[in-house]
Amino acid sequence: MTEEELINEGFEKVYVDKEESGNKDDYYYYAYELAIDTSIITCANDEAKNGWYAYSDIDLSGRITDIEDVRILKQLIEKWSISHKNG
Repeated sequence: MTEEELINEGFEKVYVDKEESGNKDDYYYYAYELAIDTSIITCANDEAKNGWYAYSDIDLSGRITDIEDVRILKQLIEKWSISHKNG
């Protein structure tokens, strides 16, 4: 998955400076807010040497490496969110 694909899917770049993180370098990652307190988050740019991966903050145990899977996850959670709002 590429940065361009993430941006095209509506992900926002989140910058974290080294002072804030305590790391030796600044870094960034991408996030897509699906609903209140529910997001899809990518690895940091320094971890993306072999490609970007994403995970849902619902379950942090699995990596998503295919942009099509990210699209499906987005659609499902957005659908569930709408259904939940409508009762």
